[in-house]
Amino acid sequence: MDVPAVLTGENDAEIARLRRELAEAQARLREIEEKGTDVYSARKIESLLEAAQIARGQAFDASLARNRAEGELRALQRAIMEGRGPSGWLLRRAARRVLA
Repeated sequence: MDVPAVLTGENDAEIARLRRELAEAQARLREIEEKGTDVYSARKIESLLEAAQIARGQAFDASLARNRAEGELRALQRAIMEGRGPSGWLLRRAARRVLA
C-alpha cells in the first residue's frame, strides 16, 4: 500500500516537532539535575512575573482605548442632539432608529 507523500510529509514534520520537544524537556531535566530546582524555579518565576507585567500593560492600554472610545461616543451623541435644522432632526431620528 502506497502512502501519499502529503501524509509522510505531515508525519515527518510531526516527528521533528516531537523530537524538538523531547530534546527541550531532556535539557530542562539535565539542568534541574545539575543546578537544582532553585535555578529552574527562579527562572520560571521570572518568566511568570514578566508575563504578568505584560498583561498589566495590555490591560492598561485596553482601558485607555475604552475610555477614549467612550469619550468619542459621548461627543458624537452630544453633537447629534445639538444638531440644528432639518439635518439635525434627521440625525436625531436616525439615531433613535439605530438605538431602538
